[in-house]
Amino acid sequence: MKKFIKTHKATLIGATAALLVGVGIGGAGGGTPAPAVAEAQTKTVTVTNEVTPPVCADALDSAERLMGLASEGFQLSSEAITLISRFDFDGANAKSAEMGAMVGQIGAERANFDGLDAECRASGGDGA
Repeated sequence: MKKFIKTHKATLIGATAALLVGVGIGGAGGGTPAPAVAEAQTKTVTVTNEVTPPVCADALDSAERLMGLASEGFQLSSEAITLISRFDFDGANAKSAEMGAMVGQIGAERANFDGLDAECRASGGDGA
């Protein structure tokens, strides 16, 4: 151990000095003081929440039903095209009949949506 200390004396002194200087700097607290804690302040804020008219939510529900019917119609037409490509005309005619039956549902839901949409816009629910 004595030989190690003699051989590395300068390194040990330098490392010890660097450690002490580092501790001294860190323990000194540095130049800038900690910021003062601000006093609690009370502030009253008035918030206005706009509420969507219920008829507008009904219009959105109707629009979702229309989209569902459209999706179902596209699915049926896709299946009909596949059946035609396989020369299954009876199957294609059955799909066509299903699509035809949907026309009344789509028409009724569209009329419902148009009425709800007009009411929603008249109630100021159109964002204007």
